[in-house]
Amino acid sequence: MATSITETHLGICNPISVTITGNVQCCINSIVGVNVTATPFPNATVQLICLQQNVLANTTTSSNGAFTLTLINGSPTQLATLPTCQVLVVTPLTSYNATLPGNGRLLSMGLQLAGVNVAGTSLNILFNVLGFILNIGINEYIRLDWPTP
Repeated sequence: MATSITETHLGICNPISVTITGNVQCCINSIVGVNVTATPFPNATVQLICLQQNVLANTTTSSNGAFTLTLINGSPTQLATLPTCQVLVVTPLTSYNATLPGNGRLLSMGLQLAGVNVAGTSLNILFNVLGFILNIGINEYIRLDWPTP
């Protein structure tokens, strides 16, 4: 019987921590990175959403829009589904700018594995957010944040 990497690590490493970092920045009527400077979305609540809308972690963005989500000792199922998870900005977009749609949602385009390291018996898995899209209606999306190289 084959053993997955997740099961092997769960048997050896304790604790397993997952860190997801990102930055929520927006601009109005433009695409970030195309001759425009984005501004941060401070004090916005962001959530790590996995497994059909289960919230695994949440935090608040800093004054410069940066955030770090941390998941410690996730279940094997949670760890195995991390690459399909997304980060959702829960704070209404009207908090950023009153001209934005109140029912719009910022949702990450995915997570990118940034690294794995072992410190003693702890396994640390690092992900970066691959930017956000704004859903303002069926098939209407505006990309608001580009990945930082």
